[in-house]
Amino acid sequence: MDNEHFSPNEQLKVIQMMIEKTKKETAENGWSLIMWGWLLLASCLSAYVIFWMKKYEWSFLPWALLMPLGGIIQMIVELKEKDRKKIKTYAERAISWVWIVCGGAMFFIGFVAVPTHILSGWESITAMECLIAGIGSVVTAKIIDWDFMFYSALLWFVAVILMIFIHPYYHILIMGITIIPAYLVPGYILRSKYKQA
Repeated sequence: MDNEHFSPNEQLKVIQMMIEKTKKETAENGWSLIMWGWLLLASCLSAYVIFWMKKYEWSFLPWALLMPLGGIIQMIVELKEKDRKKIKTYAERAISWVWIVCGGAMFFIGFVAVPTHILSGWESITAMECLIAGIGSVVTAKIIDWDFMFYSALLWFVAVILMIFIHPYYHILIMGITIIPAYLVPGYILRSKYKQA
């Protein structure tokens, strides 16, 4: 298609239709926020219980089990979606890549950088993971142009600021609490909107 055949108003309408289509498609995938939200919350709470039991050497276990599980589930669903839906919008591709990069960074921090002492100490892991989650969530919210998700995503940065003043032992709880309004609530709202459409 050549843009010369469309008036500026028609071009704007096409862009608006694509944005609305992307919002609907993202709503269809509200399950992703829900799935990752529950897996992250379970990991946070499990790790905190392990800390509480003073079994620090095992605190990585919930993350090592649940994060790869989430990755496998995500890949399976994405492959099924790819077969069902032949065309992916630019916004959908952008959101996918934002989270692939954010997930890769989180994996690197948690399973490579700290264990190999590129980063010193476990105290920094949670704050760094929250920063990356905040970046991914804010970018996603702006791509789909949803203010509620944008403001809930800012809670990740509030959590990091709180971590400055609170003992690292409680950082994992702050992360767990932040997951609820920053991942689960937007995920369930998106899911509900999709079911109503």
